[in-house]
Amino acid sequence: MRAFFVNILSAFIPVKKYRRIFRERFSTPCHVHYNAQEEAEFLHFFNSKNHHTVLLKNGVRLYQGTYVDAGAKIGRRTYLNAQAVIDGSVTLGRYCSVGPRCMIGAAPHPISFLSTSPEIYHAHGPAAWNPNCRTVIGHDVWLGAGALVKSGVKIGNGAIIGAGAVVTKDVPPYAIVGGVPARLLRYRFDKKTIEQLEKSAWWNLPHAEIIRLPFTSVTQSLAQLQNKK
Repeated sequence: MRAFFVNILSAFIPVKKYRRIFRERFSTPCHVHYNAQEEAEFLHFFNSKNHHTVLLKNGVRLYQGTYVDAGAKIGRRTYLNAQAVIDGSVTLGRYCSVGPRCMIGAAPHPISFLSTSPEIYHAHGPAAWNPNCRTVIGHDVWLGAGALVKSGVKIGNGAIIGAGAVVTKDVPPYAIVGGVPARLLRYRFDKKTIEQLEKSAWWNLPHAEIIRLPFTSVTQSLAQLQNKK
C-alpha cells in the first residue's frame, strides 16, 4: 500500500531523476531491530536511509531530529539528544550520553583529488574514494553538545568529550578532553581506579543489577562488583 501511494505522488514530479529518488526514498521503510525483552523507548521517529537496517539495542532513546545512517550500531540504554548525527561507520557502546547537535563519524573528503565534492568522485564508483574506517565509541561515554568526532576515531570507555570539541584522534578510557582540536584536560579517576573499572565491565551486567549499585561512590561500587565475582 505504501509503494502504491508513493508511485501516485511521484507522478506529479516532472523530472525523471527526481521521481526515481523520491520513490527510492519513501517506498521502503527502514527496519529497526531491538531486543524485545526490554522495550526500547522511541521518543520520536528518526531519519535513516531506506533499504537498510539500523541496529538498536534495548532501551535506546532517540530524540527529535536525530539522524542515524545505515550501518550504525547503538548499544543498550544509550540516548541521542536532539539533532545528533550518527554516521553509518559508528559503533556506540552502552550507556552513552550524546548531547544535542553532536556529529559522530564525520566522513572526510579527498583533498588531493581534482575536487573534494562527492558529486564528482562518487561518479567513478565506490572504489574512487572509500576510506572505510569504523568510528568506535566505548561504553558510558558522554559527548557534550555540539561535539564533533572525526571518522575512524576510537574513544575509550568512560571518557567525557567537552561541548563543542572537535575530536581528531583517539581518546583514552576515562579521559576528559575539550577544545578545537580536542586535547586531554585530565582523567576522571586515578590510574588504579580506571584499571578496576575497565576490568569490572559493569556495563555488561543486567540493567536491574546496575541500578542497584551505590553509584555515588565509585569505591563502594567497585567493592560490590568485586564481591560478585
